[in-house]
Amino acid sequence: MEGAGVAVLIDPRELWDAENGLLTEGERSNFAREGPGWTRTAQLVVRSGEVEVDQPVALRISGSGSRSFPKRSFNVSGRTALGSKGQLLLPDSTAWNNLVLRADATPHALLHNLLATALVHRAGDRLAVQASTPMPLYLNGAYWGAYRAMPAKNEELLCKLSGAEVPTSWKVRKDA
Repeated sequence: MEGAGVAVLIDPRELWDAENGLLTEGERSNFAREGPGWTRTAQLVVRSGEVEVDQPVALRISGSGSRSFPKRSFNVSGRTALGSKGQLLLPDSTAWNNLVLRADATPHALLHNLLATALVHRAGDRLAVQASTPMPLYLNGAYWGAYRAMPAKNEELLCKLSGAEVPTSWKVRKDA
């Protein structure tokens, strides 16, 4: 991976196993499965310019309607079964407990989102916008297309956008 990009390294069986793979097609496809049984340990590498961050993560399918598309979004957590509790760094130097690698799987969705964000900024940032960074995603070395790396829509994002302090009860969650 040269320049800027995101790479996910994971045992191929965790993705393609006919019974339990995250990206399995057909009768056992993961269109709506959630919970610990559908979370996998992976390695995440985020590179932007000269900066590269490489760390273990918990990976699962993200989204709702887009789960049935061939190009799926992923939820990435710095908290893993391996005991890692680190925050995940984005190229804009922000750090988050959870990220979404957004597929923008419908035609022109990436462009629509970038345009909407630019319009909000030009209008004086009167709306809170979920920041995102378009980056290529490589899954086990294979190019999967343009994705947006962004913080997950959760209480952590709301607190950072509003300037509120994250309550202690939210800082350590077993299901994150």
